[in-house]
Amino acid sequence: MRMFGRKRQERLSPEELARVQAELEAKLAEEGLEPIGGGTSEAKKPVTFERFLKENYSGGSDPRDIYATAVDGFQRVIVEDGLGDIEGGLTYNIDIDADGEKYLVFGVIVVKRESRGGGIAGELFQKLLTIAKNSGCSYITAKADTRAGKQILEGYGFNLRQDKRTGQNYYHLDI
Repeated sequence: MRMFGRKRQERLSPEELARVQAELEAKLAEEGLEPIGGGTSEAKKPVTFERFLKENYSGGSDPRDIYATAVDGFQRVIVEDGLGDIEGGLTYNIDIDADGEKYLVFGVIVVKRESRGGGIAGELFQKLLTIAKNSGCSYITAKADTRAGKQILEGYGFNLRQDKRTGQNYYHLDI
């Protein structure tokens, strides 16, 4: 049966599709070739930032708590490799303090375990500084829940302060 000059396409059942994929993979193997995607017939699923955070966050807090306090509702900056896989990311929000000054709240920064030490955190932080400056922010605030996080913030020039109202410690960087 033809419709509008095209052959009608039939849908394969899941079992038929699996059989056809297996036959194609067998033919490719006979020719010494691999299917696109590294030898599997499953399509590669994109990794969301939330999943990336869960898989790569190594801080002292539960990733669900971090999601609730530093990801949900925050803006994101993500660095990807040439294949579109997430190498690292950070979150931030822009807010206005009691004096009417704009400032940036630095949420969380996460780099893929195997990419740590390769400059990705520095690249992300430079992007964050650019965003803060271009947004007219006077300073950046952040919290750290690990020794490594504290060292990173201090390495970028943040100073530890205490909120006069709440008594909580936080890091502060004038820009």
